[in-house]
Amino acid sequence: MAFAMEAQMDTNKLRMKIGIHEFEAEGDADIVNQKFEEFKRLVADYDATKQNHTQLGSRTTDIPSLNLPPAAPPVGIETAVRLTKVVKNEAKKPLVLSALPQGQNREGDAALVLLLAYRVFRQLELVGGSALLVGMQASGYPLARVDRPLMQRLVEATPSPLVLRSGKKRGVTYRLTTPGETRAREVVEEILAHLS
Repeated sequence: MAFAMEAQMDTNKLRMKIGIHEFEAEGDADIVNQKFEEFKRLVADYDATKQNHTQLGSRTTDIPSLNLPPAAPPVGIETAVRLTKVVKNEAKKPLVLSALPQGQNREGDAALVLLLAYRVFRQLELVGGSALLVGMQASGYPLARVDRPLMQRLVEATPSPLVLRSGKKRGVTYRLTTPGETRAREVVEEILAHLS
């Protein structure tokens, strides 16, 4: 999925690609949002139609037909939309939080959201420690490094790690685990609730 959003004065531009589906709109924020909602409906209708055609082609006379609900919009679209409200995504620049998490583990939660944003916006499963450090610093966290103790706590989290680390020295990269992604999505929702 490719995703980019630019804002200049009163003009907004949104570009997205999910599999074979591509979307691009430019103009007033309300118009872009309206077109994006229409795009989501079209993607859902296309996926539902494709699913129904597949089922019809494979059906035999011995098997009764199933009434399946229409397909929901892809989860990636909704996640991307939610993330645009808390993460600045500018081309060729590190991702930066525009709204910060609250609570005891603010820095760790911020790192999880940035890792999720790199996965959604840049299609990067592995994020280098230096890119993560720059994003954290630009978000307002005065860190000298991310590996200790910040990422160490996420790697050694119990009952299961939230982040996996690979590589050595300057080549260290970080990747969200399934529990880490779940926590990152929760943090996004907490930030959005706090902004409301």
